[in-house]
Amino acid sequence: MSNNNRDNLERYFAVEETEGFKAARKLEDFVNGGSGDGQDFVEGFLRMHNTLQQSTMGLMFKCVEAMAAVDYVDGRNQASKETAQRVLAGYREQMRLKFLAEDCSESKAKEYSEMEMTIPSRSLPFI
Repeated sequence: MSNNNRDNLERYFAVEETEGFKAARKLEDFVNGGSGDGQDFVEGFLRMHNTLQQSTMGLMFKCVEAMAAVDYVDGRNQASKETAQRVLAGYREQMRLKFLAEDCSESKAKEYSEMEMTIPSRSLPFI
């Protein structure tokens, strides 16, 4: 096995020990466990401290961004990928319109709206 493959394999298994991975699995269990419509999860989110809501929204947007870019899909997650892509396209379009409203030219507004800074998870400030 090459060093590169070994490193990739080690990273693959190492991520399973991280708190983030464990939290994702806990959410997976919640969703898979017949949790109803998830309104209690939403209520818990809305009761978070405002700064933590901001950070959590950034994390949720990272999930949307990753879903939009995922390579492998089938009938079970195809609609999720397509919806995530539409959400991001709509967000960037809204950013383009915002730049236009701020007196940017159409070409600059389009250019700015396609920059990394207009990815939702990167445009939420940390407060």
